[in-house]
Amino acid sequence: MHWITRKANKLKLKIESQTELIVRDVQSKIFYPINLWESQKIDISKCIVVNGFWRSGTTWLQDTLSAAINAKAVFEPFGLRSDYFYKAMPEINPPQHDFTFLNLLMPYQDHNFGEGSYLKSIIDKALLDLLPHRNTQMTIRPISYYSRDRVVVKFVRASLCLKAIYNDWPVSIIHIYRDPRALIHTIMRIDYWRAIFEQLSLSKQLLQINDGRKNYFYKWEKEIFELDQQNLISRLAAYWALTEKYVLDSFSNQQKQNRFYIVNYDDMLLEGSDYLRRVLDEMKIEFNNLDLEKNWSKTSPTSVKKKSIGYGKRQGTDRLYSWKSDLNQSEQDEIRDIMKRFGLEYRLKE
Repeated sequence: MHWITRKANKLKLKIESQTELIVRDVQSKIFYPINLWESQKIDISKCIVVNGFWRSGTTWLQDTLSAAINAKAVFEPFGLRSDYFYKAMPEINPPQHDFTFLNLLMPYQDHNFGEGSYLKSIIDKALLDLLPHRNTQMTIRPISYYSRDRVVVKFVRASLCLKAIYNDWPVSIIHIYRDPRALIHTIMRIDYWRAIFEQLSLSKQLLQINDGRKNYFYKWEKEIFELDQQNLISRLAAYWALTEKYVLDSFSNQQKQNRFYIVNYDDMLLEGSDYLRRVLDEMKIEFNNLDLEKNWSKTSPTSVKKKSIGYGKRQGTDRLYSWKSDLNQSEQDEIRDIMKRFGLEYRLKE
């Protein structure tokens, strides 16, 4: 009889999930005129952009910040499921247009977005919560939500244009990074995420798009082509390292200034909500302490519960260290060697 219960529960979850998608879809369209009207009250200088590599804690941080500052939340404006990013392809001109390749693509802009840029239009609308699609709105919204005058936008694909966002809008930016061993371990142990990255080509993503990115990454051209022949762990480590290095170089003179801050996911989990309170105080961002505390321990909605590939589930702060037992020593050394090759070994903690 247990199998009947399991099937019933599975069917119930599926119905609830589909119902939520329909409600979010209807909400995004019906309430768009209200959002358009209310967008006039939004002060961009009080909005926040959250950025980080996939599986770095970006959604969790967005949820926590949105609650703490009573803001609207815009999820992944560059995500393919919301369709807006597809319209920017003529501007990016990638070497291929299949879903697998575009899903891992980070748009590049070194200093400013030009006039008429569709990418600029996407970000503009995101900061005003004017992207009416269910996949940019990850929750069902109460009516009171629409009167909020601040927005938190979160990206996993904005590392190569983060400085342009900083230059073009007076927005606060929080970039989150996570120990790459834990990040890679999380991707590898979940079938859904592993499948997304399986076809990752470093050379196509970093060298073969005609938008200027090669001017930065060409100095590692030999390493990039060499690593493209390696296994997924090596390619993942290199993609993280090279895009992270670009962020660090872009903001070499702005770290820990009012509008830009790099936070450490691992340190946040270890130190608790005091860590984020300190960051917001230093950035001079007003927040509600009770709402921050209340939402601190909530689970991220992107914590995918899929069948793993042999790694088991983790709870609490143990998720920080599960990579130590799940990644073998050879795999750990592999990641460390790549971090060292690109000068980021200092980001690794024992």
